[in-house]
Amino acid sequence: MISDRDRRKEPRTCRLFGVAFLLEGVSVKATVTDISRSGAFLHSRVLPRVGTRLDLAIKVQRPQASVVMITGEVVRVVEESSGPGRLRGFAVRWLAMRSREGPAAVAEMLREMGTGPIPESLPMTPTPTSVEYSFEQGRFVNRTPTDPRFRARGDTFEPPDSSQKVSEMSLKAWPVSIPATVFHRKETIPAVIRKLGRKYLALRTETSLLPVSAMVSIRLVLDVPAPRSEFHLLGLVVATSPDPAGGGEAEVRVSSINGEERSESFESVVEAARTGKLPVGP
Repeated sequence: MISDRDRRKEPRTCRLFGVAFLLEGVSVKATVTDISRSGAFLHSRVLPRVGTRLDLAIKVQRPQASVVMITGEVVRVVEESSGPGRLRGFAVRWLAMRSREGPAAVAEMLREMGTGPIPESLPMTPTPTSVEYSFEQGRFVNRTPTDPRFRARGDTFEPPDSSQKVSEMSLKAWPVSIPATVFHRKETIPAVIRKLGRKYLALRTETSLLPVSAMVSIRLVLDVPAPRSEFHLLGLVVATSPDPAGGGEAEVRVSSINGEERSESFESVVEAARTGKLPVGP
């Protein structure tokens, strides 16, 4: 049986940043978890049908980065999370990309996507969005005036603002001692969560040091508060501290929790940590 990885034309790079897409005229927020020159996987509660063509607004987490608009086609849908590392969402195949900032912004996003040639020369254009990059042809092409994607909204709606400052409360975390399992690429890493908050946690691994900017899935099972609950958190490693004996400490920015009902239950777990009702290590 051919795996999803074997079917891909390009190797995927693990990334984690906000994206918005238009579905039936409504802007929907999602999270890119990995991306390549041929497509990406989006973690999303809203799932379009296979074959749907979408306009997506993407902006990488870098100061002064430009918003790019990508037209993609949905090629696979994952309706339910079947375990750690397998998230609810959908995969898209890239068709075309453009930006209000012109071809230079498009070329910059191509570099972010990883492997593949970058156009050596950029076209001179009468307007920034009069050309787009065709992934099928591997070059910039003219857009026709009858192209429905010339509509104003399709070129101006914004992705979630990754540069917004997070409130102090959302980054606050409280001491705990919770066994957890971290999934990073093909590794399954035992860990202990040492601090826990709504959007932030700190954990310790004994065997492997997680790299900064890695996208990880974290599984934890709790008996307190009752009833027994299992959570799968998706997060981005923002800082690490190695231990000479092996493994080390890692700080993780939590992006999402699998399942809407899980998000509500997780709030009660954070409240239990804040009020000292969860186990605390030495």
